[in-house]
Amino acid sequence: ITSYTLAERLQSSGTSFCFGDGTNGPCPCGNSGSADHGCQNSAGTGGALLNTTGVASLSADTLRLTSSGERPTALSIFLQGSTAIAPVNYGDGLRCTGGVLKRLYAKNASGGVVSAPQAGDPSVSARSAALGDPIPVGATRNYQVYYRDPSATFCPDPPGGTFNVSNAIAIVWGS
Repeated sequence: ITSYTLAERLQSSGTSFCFGDGTNGPCPCGNSGSADHGCQNSAGTGGALLNTTGVASLSADTLRLTSSGERPTALSIFLQGSTAIAPVNYGDGLRCTGGVLKRLYAKNASGGVVSAPQAGDPSVSARSAALGDPIPVGATRNYQVYYRDPSATFCPDPPGGTFNVSNAIAIVWGS
């Protein structure tokens, strides 16, 4: 069993933001989600909810990102941004990650749930470094999950599209 300090546990849990429940502004087509989730999707799950487990530490990176409430087999892309931005309409949801924006992992959901990294994948910090954005100690990175929602009639263009996003989480990386 791995033992983490309270500071490491608090650091890894991050701060959730960018909710599609109406607290950050309206979703693109009035499709508000459940409290703390992203905007509602066509599966009627209340929107996608991004959570974290593990430790966001450059020396022992065990951070794992998990999104639930997506479409059952959605293609999902885990995004990492260097800054938090004001919510902007993005497909059927609200995007709040910006700055240096990286696509960390592309995974398929199973039963509306998807996690990364998975067995055989590089850690979050290693993947970020491989994509040209090494994370310095003390830096904040913001995470959000983009996922396909192919129902063109759910939130028709304009203003929506055939994709949605989860809430976002800000993580401060330790040594």
